[in-house]
Amino acid sequence: MDLHVPNAQAVSDYFRRILTDILEELVNKVPDRYTSNTEIVKQSLRKISNWYKNGLRFANSDLRSDWNDPANRCAYAFLYLMHHCYLVYGSLQYSDEVTRSWRNRSSLKVCSIGGGPGSDMVGLTTFLRNKGIFPPSLECLVLDLYPNWKDTWDTIYTHLPETFTVTYHRCDLVRDTRLHTRDLQFIKQADIITLSKSFSAVSAFYRANHAKGAFLRDVLQQTKPGCFVLYIDNDCGGCTQFQRDFASRAGMDLVFEFRGKPTFPKGAYSYTIRKYHNLFEFSPMRSCDVNIQLFRKKGAVQSGHAVRIESNPTGQLRAKSSSKRAAVPQGPPVGISSSSRSTPHHDVISSYNSVHGIAVRNTVTSRPTSPHYSSGIPRAASNVYPAYSTYNQPYSSHRTATVERPSLGSYRTPTTPADSSHVNISVISHQPKRVDQAPKPSNSALVPKPSKQTSNRQASRVANTYPNSYRSRDERQHQDDEDETTLSRYCCPQACTIL
Repeated sequence: MDLHVPNAQAVSDYFRRILTDILEELVNKVPDRYTSNTEIVKQSLRKISNWYKNGLRFANSDLRSDWNDPANRCAYAFLYLMHHCYLVYGSLQYSDEVTRSWRNRSSLKVCSIGGGPGSDMVGLTTFLRNKGIFPPSLECLVLDLYPNWKDTWDTIYTHLPETFTVTYHRCDLVRDTRLHTRDLQFIKQADIITLSKSFSAVSAFYRANHAKGAFLRDVLQQTKPGCFVLYIDNDCGGCTQFQRDFASRAGMDLVFEFRGKPTFPKGAYSYTIRKYHNLFEFSPMRSCDVNIQLFRKKGAVQSGHAVRIESNPTGQLRAKSSSKRAAVPQGPPVGISSSSRSTPHHDVISSYNSVHGIAVRNTVTSRPTSPHYSSGIPRAASNVYPAYSTYNQPYSSHRTATVERPSLGSYRTPTTPADSSHVNISVISHQPKRVDQAPKPSNSALVPKPSKQTSNRQASRVANTYPNSYRSRDERQHQDDEDETTLSRYCCPQACTIL
């Protein structure tokens, strides 16, 4: 079963052009020893191909390739780069949740675990460009046991049209017990984690010793609500090890799944690729059986269906779907009053977020002088989930709830440290204060609290007779109590602190 990829031919030609541009330079970086560099790469191709076919099932580090060797890195890029870029690009096309979530974002953060030469970044940036959602700021972190892959990535990066930052840090998924602080902070802010053909390199060690998987589970648990996790690896007889032992335990929901044999489209190879094809006596990989799964961290508003596409032994295609609905609060949420638009320093963008299974109405206040504004609306107006965002909804309310979101920090959850920043909600009154108003007594017990029936009757009479008059002190006190009750209905006490 093939993977249906939009613009497949044009995209595959682009990936072929990238390999053409970098191949000569990668071969020249292989030092001549006792034979030519092309012969050395040729030997590396055979060892790598045999290792991926037969060595992955053994928990033995001696059977793993040394990617510090430039000949091995060159052989890997020649053999797998185009197909892996194509898989990442095609995988992101199958769920419109990704496009909705990233549209109008001012920045994105991507973490590639075991990213190697950076094929994940090439496929992802191609997706962003073709969808027209490439953000002004894109930061990428590659965690790999061999950070010398950065040398190969630098060669690739010079042939990409966009400018963005990529950092390589060392990470051992088998022996490490915790992340460096800088990497942990990036993981907590990441919008997507990619594991493309990296889990199979360590899965044998996890099966031999279950405790060795604790590090990867902890990494996934540190992700923020709404973070995507893209898993692409060899399909070993319907193996569900990653989903069962890692994604599900980290609170991930399955958004999309594909099982089949995607094929890289045919096309004319350049002179450079044909030249090394003859010298290496090897061809770049065009197809293999893979399992593709896209997950999303729980806590975000999600809708639609989790789609599974697979083929049965007879070759017939089969699609499975499971409906998922987000909890939406009943009744009017804490809204945005029209007076908030008259305040020069408040542009309020609203959205629904679900924290710990409870849908929360959030508003984000931005500064109007920010250079990221376009036509008065910030580029990040979509907040985190733009499909549920509406700009300045005119709810009838005399009060405004403003959420001050920390700097890309996640909601406070049981998996985050106790000192993590959390959402602060302050209720701001936009009603003018009377100069001749008597000060409110410090002891609230001295003020008799009217009954609910009396207060409603008074409020109705004042609103109908004198709509612009000020309410009495007792009515304002009662309205405060009602607003606090309404606000508490839509806020999770574990995620929000009422100032």
